[in-house]
Amino acid sequence: MTASERRQGVGTLGQIQAAAATVAMPTGRARFLPLAAAGAALGCSPAQAYSLICHGDLPAIRLAGCGQWRVERALLEQYLRLACERPTQLVDDSV
Repeated sequence: MTASERRQGVGTLGQIQAAAATVAMPTGRARFLPLAAAGAALGCSPAQAYSLICHGDLPAIRLAGCGQWRVERALLEQYLRLACERPTQLVDDSV
C-alpha cells in the first residue's frame, strides 16, 4: 500500500468497517454481538459475560487493535440452549 492510498483510506479501518456493515445475517441481524449485548441477552452484566468468556464457558473473539470482545450470535444462542437443558443443582447452604 502506498502512502497516497493510506491517505485516501484504501484498505483502512474505515473501508473494512464499511465492508463489514454490508455483511449481515440473513435475518438482517449482526453476526457478532458486543459484550454488553451478550450480557443483556444472558440477563447479566458485561463483566459477568466477560467472566464466562475468561473461564471458557462462552466462546468469543477479541478484536485486534481495540481489544474489544465479540460473541457470535449463533454460539450465544447455543450456549443458552445448552444451559437450559442442563439440570440445575441446588446448593444446601446449611452444610
